[in-house]
Amino acid sequence: MEPLYEDNKIWSIFYSVNKDGTYTIRTEHGQINGKMIIHESIVKEGKNKGKKNETSIEEQTILEVQRDWDKKRKQGYRMKNEIETNDTIIIKPMLAMEFKNIAKYPIWVQPKLDGVRCLIYLKSGNIVFQSRQNTIYEPFIHLLPELKVLMSLMPENTILDGELYTHGLGFEKITSMVRRSKTRHPDLDKLKYCLYDFKSDKDVLYKERMDTLVKAYSQNKCVCVNLIETKVAKNAEDVEKSHDYYTKQGYEGIMLRNNAIYKEGRTKDLLKYKKFFDAEFKVVGHHEGNGGIPIFDCAVGDKTFGVAMKGDTSSRKERMEHVTDYYGKMLTVKYQELSLDGIPRFPVGICFRDYE
Repeated sequence: MEPLYEDNKIWSIFYSVNKDGTYTIRTEHGQINGKMIIHESIVKEGKNKGKKNETSIEEQTILEVQRDWDKKRKQGYRMKNEIETNDTIIIKPMLAMEFKNIAKYPIWVQPKLDGVRCLIYLKSGNIVFQSRQNTIYEPFIHLLPELKVLMSLMPENTILDGELYTHGLGFEKITSMVRRSKTRHPDLDKLKYCLYDFKSDKDVLYKERMDTLVKAYSQNKCVCVNLIETKVAKNAEDVEKSHDYYTKQGYEGIMLRNNAIYKEGRTKDLLKYKKFFDAEFKVVGHHEGNGGIPIFDCAVGDKTFGVAMKGDTSSRKERMEHVTDYYGKMLTVKYQELSLDGIPRFPVGICFRDYE
C-alpha cells in the first residue's frame, strides 16, 4: 500500500508471506526523516470457515491491511500526490476532557448530545459536511437551505461545529441515517443539525462566539438547524442543577465551556460531565450469551471483559450471523466505573465506530 502522510508524519503498511505459510503485517510510522516505530502482527488463518464470507489466509491479510490503511485515511492521512491537490480541509475539532473540577466561573453549560459530530463549511460556494476524522459525508439535502442562509450571516471562513442529532431517536438510529445518506434513509428528514460552536480565522472568546451564533440564528427561521440551549453557571450548584435538569430531559449529561478561544484537540476549556463513563475498546473475540446473543470480548491490556450490546433482541441476534466481522473493531462501551484491574463495571455496548 502507498505510504500516507499527515503534517510531518509518515505511516506505511506492508505484508509478506512467511516460510510456514502464515502472513506478517508490518506497520511503520514516525516523523519524516526520523526514527520509525515498527509493529508486526501475524495472520495464521482465514476467517468465517464454511460461511458465504469465508476468507483464505491471504484474503484475510489483505482485508486487514486495507482496513488499517482506510482507517488512517479517515483520520486525515493522505497520499503524497494528494497533499497539494486535496480539496478536503483538515480540521482538528475541539475535544472535551472529563469533568473533575472547575477553576473559574462563570462557565457556559449545554446538554450533552449523543449524536454524530459534524463540521460544516463552505468550499467553492458549496456546503461541505465533514466528520471529526475528516471524512466527507454526502450532502444532507434537507439541511442545505437553512445552512446556506446561516453561513451567509457568519464571519468569513467559518467552520460550524455541531452534531447530526434528533432528541429521542437514539444513537444507533442516527448513525444508520448518517451511513445511508447516499442511498437515503427513509427517516432522514427527521435528522437535525444541532449547533453549539464555530471556528474561524480569528481567536475569539466563547461568549463572543455564542453571541455571534445567536445573532445569526435569530435572523434565520430554522426548523432543521437548531442552536443548542446554552446557560451560564455562576457556581458549582448551578452546574449540578443543570446536570440534573438535562438528564431528566433525556440527555446523557452536560458540556461545560470556558470563556476561551477555540482550541484544536483535547482541552480543559471543554469538559464533559456525566455520571457514567464511556470509552472505546478493541473486540478480540466473542462468546454466545442467553438466547443466542453475542457477548463481545473486549481487551484491556492483557485482560478481557464481556460486553452485550444495547438494543432489542432481534437486532442483537442479527450480529451473531456475522459476529467475526467485528473482530478488531473499536466498540464504544458505557460503564459506571472501573475495577481496580481497570475493567469496566456494568458495561453496555453502544456502537461500533463504523459510520465515518
